[in-house]
Amino acid sequence: MKHAAVLGIFLLTLCSCMSTEAEEAWVSSAQAASESAQRASSATELETATRDLSHALNARVPSGIDALHRRIVRQDLAYQLASIAQRRGRLDDALRAADRGLREGTADDIFSANLYIARGHAHEALNHPREAASDYYRALIINEVLLRHAMGDHE
Repeated sequence: MKHAAVLGIFLLTLCSCMSTEAEEAWVSSAQAASESAQRASSATELETATRDLSHALNARVPSGIDALHRRIVRQDLAYQLASIAQRRGRLDDALRAADRGLREGTADDIFSANLYIARGHAHEALNHPREAASDYYRALIINEVLLRHAMGDHE
C-alpha cells in the first residue's frame, strides 16, 4: 500500500506540472493503470491490469515530459507488470518486464531497486541463484544509499 501512496502522490504532483493535454493524458493513463494493478486480485482483474499496464508502458511519451519523470513512471509501470506476471506464474514475462524497466536507466532510487528485486524474485523462482543474488545485492546497495540519505549522511 505504501508503494501505491508514494506513486500516487508523485503522479498527482507530476500531473499538476503538466502544460499540455498530451502530457496530462499520459500521466493520467499511467496513474489509472497503476491503480488498476493495485486493486487487482482475481485472475480476470490481473489480466485487465496486465493489459492496462502494457498499454501505458507502450504509450508514446509526450516530448514535454523530462527524462527523469519518463524513467520513473515507466520503471514503476514495468515493476508492477513484473510483479503481476510473477503472481500469475509467468516468470519469463516477469523477467522481460523488469529488464525493460531497467533499460530505461538506473539510479539510486526506489524505482530501480524495485526492479532489481522483482527480477531477483523471478530469477529465484526459475532456480537461477547467481542471477537472483546479483539482483538482490544491487537492490541492497541502492537501499543502503537511500537509508544514508534519509539519515542525513550524503557522502
